[in-house]
Amino acid sequence: GRVRNLLRADLRRMLRWRGFHGAVIAMALLPFVNFFLYRAFGSGFSLQELLFNGVAAIGAYPVYGLVLAILLSLFPGTEFHDGTIHNKLIAGHRRGTVYLSQAITAAAAAVLLQLVYLVVTAAVFLPLVGHGKMTAGFPLDGWSVALPLLSCLLAGVAYAAIFTMVSMILTNRSAAAVLCLVLLMGGFVLGLNAISLDGTSFQNSLVFYTDQSGALHEYRPLCASTLEGLWTILKVLVRALPTTQCVEINRGIYGTPNYLSLFPLLSLGTTAVCTGVGLAVFRRKDLQ
Repeated sequence: GRVRNLLRADLRRMLRWRGFHGAVIAMALLPFVNFFLYRAFGSGFSLQELLFNGVAAIGAYPVYGLVLAILLSLFPGTEFHDGTIHNKLIAGHRRGTVYLSQAITAAAAAVLLQLVYLVVTAAVFLPLVGHGKMTAGFPLDGWSVALPLLSCLLAGVAYAAIFTMVSMILTNRSAAAVLCLVLLMGGFVLGLNAISLDGTSFQNSLVFYTDQSGALHEYRPLCASTLEGLWTILKVLVRALPTTQCVEINRGIYGTPNYLSLFPLLSLGTTAVCTGVGLAVFRRKDLQ
């Protein structure tokens, strides 16, 4: 009843919002930007590159993340600025319901923007596969396409959870936009360097020392296993970031072991944690 009506109202406002219309236009034009960039600077290109660059990252440039950071910081910020959130609370909606409605709306917008890019890319460029320089880039079977696509979609949902958390906690659209952009670029710096984490290991760490007689000895510290465990946790946490996943999908680098199969679960975990933190803070926040 009331919850469903609230969600429908939020989705309707998002779909009618000019900011969302601008984001849709940007994602619809992005395949053509990609195409001309490949034609101008690449010796060849594939449908795979066109498909996943737009919903992940174009090289080192997080275009999709940038669109979401702006969109999903301004939409809740505008709702606070216009008094819409306040009116919802006066009408008797619980804070948790208001937050979850915003979070679901943001996730739906993130997925819709990806689908706009994917549909335009497939409709325009799929017929070109096998002609000229355009190749598929991967076997056009179900799993080869489905797993990266699912990873991209859920990375978008994780983006939405992070940006919604920031926006609903700060309540100010300018501050939220700045912080979302800072987090996005910081996450991409981590993502660009994530592959270097795989080359570090503490399992073979040795300490050398000389005793009183001058003989050289070596031993493996007991803390090596602990450090290796902490390092593994760090690698997983970095790859739980949607920015890292987008970079690695774009590169075709899925880590060792194959992190691609873990990306959907990591994105769901990131979404759950950010939603839980944002919800807990928003329930206790003074909105006066």
